[in-house]
Parts: sequence; C-alpha cells; structure tokens
Amino acid sequence: MVNLPIPEIALFKWHKARGQAELRLYEFDGKTDLVVNAPRPGIGHAKHDKFTVLLIIGFTSPTSKRGTDQRLADGLPQRRSQILVR
Repeated sequence: MVNLPIPEIALFKWHKARGQAELRLYEFDGKTDLVVNAPRPGIGHAKHDKFTVLLIIGFTSPTSKRGTDQRLADGLPQRRSQILVR
C-alpha cells in the first residue's frame, strides 16, 4: 500500500486559538529570605481567529475561440484592423 498525501480543499475553515497565562511574583527580603510582598497573580488572555474561504469565480471573454470560429464561418473579418485593409 502506498501512502499518498492528499491536500485539503476547504470550502470554509475557521481556526480558533485561545490561550491563557498566569504570572505570580514574589518579593523576598535579602537578609532573612522571607516573603516581603506577594501581589495577586497577573492573568493574560490571547485570542487568534483565522478564516479560510474558497471563492470560485468564472467568466467568459467576448473574444473567445468559439466566437472567432463562428465569425470565420460567417465570412466576417476576425479583427477590426482587417476591415480597414479590405
């Protein structure tokens, strides 16, 4: 069996990332090694959202090959510059 990677083709994808960090500080006395001050812990939050949307846009050109073949079959010139040459 052969393992072939298949790429992801997502029509819509929403990736959410959330994080939280807590920081607690202590202040010690240098001589006695006792805690002098211990403020409340600091809490931080992070949020990151990533959206992926697949858009498919199609259009047709007025000078498509099919139109040129039809103009040649009708005996019409292919370009405007050929009108001036005649």
